[in-house]
Amino acid sequence: APAPEPRVARVERRQGQHLHFPGMATRRAALIGDAFVDVQVGGVGALPCWGTDVACSSVRLLPGGACGNTARQLGALGGCELEAFFYSCVGDDEPGRHYLRTLEAEDSLTSPSRTLRLLPGVPQSCCVILSGSEDRAMCSCYETVHRVTTGLFSAELLAESWALVHLGGYFNCVGLHDDALLDLLRALKARGTLLSMDPQHDCSGKWSGEGGHLRRLLPLLDVFLPNEAEACGIASVGEPTAVATAEEAIDQLTARHPSTLVVVKAGGRGILAGRGGERWEVPAAPVEAFVDATGAGDACSAGFLAQVSRCGDARGCLAFAPPPLRVRRSVLVSLLCPALLLTVPLLTAVSARPGGRAHRVAVGRGSGCALREPRGRMRDAAGGGGGAGRARVRRRQEKRRCQ
Repeated sequence: APAPEPRVARVERRQGQHLHFPGMATRRAALIGDAFVDVQVGGVGALPCWGTDVACSSVRLLPGGACGNTARQLGALGGCELEAFFYSCVGDDEPGRHYLRTLEAEDSLTSPSRTLRLLPGVPQSCCVILSGSEDRAMCSCYETVHRVTTGLFSAELLAESWALVHLGGYFNCVGLHDDALLDLLRALKARGTLLSMDPQHDCSGKWSGEGGHLRRLLPLLDVFLPNEAEACGIASVGEPTAVATAEEAIDQLTARHPSTLVVVKAGGRGILAGRGGERWEVPAAPVEAFVDATGAGDACSAGFLAQVSRCGDARGCLAFAPPPLRVRRSVLVSLLCPALLLTVPLLTAVSARPGGRAHRVAVGRGSGCALREPRGRMRDAAGGGGGAGRARVRRRQEKRRCQ
C-alpha cells in the first residue's frame, strides 16, 4: 500500500482547492463515536408487515453513523483550515472494509486507516434505513459500535493538541458510558479544548446513559447538539411529566447545566438554542420539495462545529444567520444547507444544474471565506462547480479582503 500522504502535503494540496488567506492556522478536531454502514432504501411508501413485501425506488450502500456523518461533513467543510480525525471501530468483514475504503477515497478525513480500529471476527455495525416521503424508519446491528471504548483512543488523544473534541452517537456507544471518558474529557477541557456532543436516539428509551452516565457528562460539555425528540427525552428524565417541546427542553437543560450551550435541531423550524437565561432561534432555509432527512441533523452539527472551530465562541456562531436562501428550481439541500446556515454569515448564491443539483455555493464576509466544493459522496449531494466560477469568487474575496 502507498505511504500515507504527509500532513503538510495534504494541507498544501487543499490550499489549491479552497481560498486560503496568509496567517490562517490549521486546527485539529477529533470526533469519537459510531461508524455504521447504511443500507439506504428510498421511496418506501409504507413499512412492510411480517410476511409481506413492499416496493422501493432505490437501494444504496453508504457510510453512515451519526458521528461518522458529522466527521465527514466537518472534514469537507473545514478545508485547509481544519483537519478532522474520526475515532471509531469497524468490523474486519466486507461491510467494514467497504466503509474504510470509502472514507479513504473521499479524502475528507485525516488518516482514517489509522484512527479507525479494525476488529477481527466482529460484524460491522449496519443500519437499514427505510426512507418514505416525510420520514424514515431504521433497523440496526450494533456489534462494532458497542465495542467503541475510551481506552482504544485515550493515549493518542492525550498526546495531541485539539481545538475540538466531539462525541457522536453517544447512546449507541455504550462502551463510552464510564468514568474513563469523563476523566479524558476533564483532562482535555483543562487544556482549553472545546467539547461537544450529539447524543443520537436512545433505542432503550431511558435517555440517561448506562448508570445515569449522561448526568455526569453534560456539565463537562461546552456544546450539546440534540434534535428535538432527543432533547425532550433527555430533559424528561427525573421530571414528573414528559417534556413536549424544544423550548421546554432547553429551559430544563439550561437550568440544570447553565454553562452548556444547548443547540436543538428542530427540523423545519430550524435551530433553537439557549445557555443560562439567554435564547436564540435561527430559521431553517426554505426548500421547494422535501428530498430525504437522513443525515441532515449530522450535517447541521458539522456546520455549527466548523464555525465554532474558527472563532472559538460557541454562542457567537448562532449570530451567523444569513438572509433567506435563494433557491432556483428543486435543489437538494437537506444535507448541505442546514450546515451552511450556521457556518457563514452570508450565502450569496445557489444555482442549479439541469436535474436540480446545487453546483456552486459562494460564501463571504466570514472568517476563512471559501468556495466550498465537498468531495466524494457529499459532492454528489451538492453537485460540482466550474473553474471560472472559482476564479471569479477568488478575485472578489481577495478584493474584499484587501479593502
